Amino acid sequence: MPPELTVFFTAMTPLLEIKLAIPVGLKLGLSTTSTLLFATAGNLTFSAVALGIAPWLTKFARTNSQYMDQFAEKLFAKTRKHHSKNFERYGSIIIMTLVAVPLPGSGAGMGALIAFVFGLEYWKTMGLLAIGDIIAAMLLVVGFDSFFKLLDVFV
Repeated sequence: MPPELTVFFTAMTPLLEIKLAIPVGLKLGLSTTSTLLFATAGNLTFSAVALGIAPWLTKFARTNSQYMDQFAEKLFAKTRKHHSKNFERYGSIIIMTLVAVPLPGSGAGMGALIAFVFGLEYWKTMGLLAIGDIIAAMLLVVGFDSFFKLLDVFV
């Protein structure tokens, strides 16, 4: 498989996402620009699909399982009741920051999940995810590129 596709599909890995794809791309010999582009595209593709099927998947689970219906009802009601005021005020910043900070468990997939739970519209969410993802990718490319160059000096 070409290294570009490896990076693209690696960025679709849930929870690790772009944080795994960037070092893989750099170690495969891709330029920083190619790594950034393919990792971001793969991560946003995964998020777009996840965000697109989440309503259908939730509806399917709720209609076919009473337990899932009760769970989803409690999750949505409690989350929106306790956090909707802050989310209305800071939601865009929260989602963008969550995606931009390159920590395990944060990222575009988690941002998409949070946006879905709070009922944020699809295209607004995708814009926020794209901005956060590009910031995270740039931070990771610079960090890993510097780290690998340091390793080359000492090894």
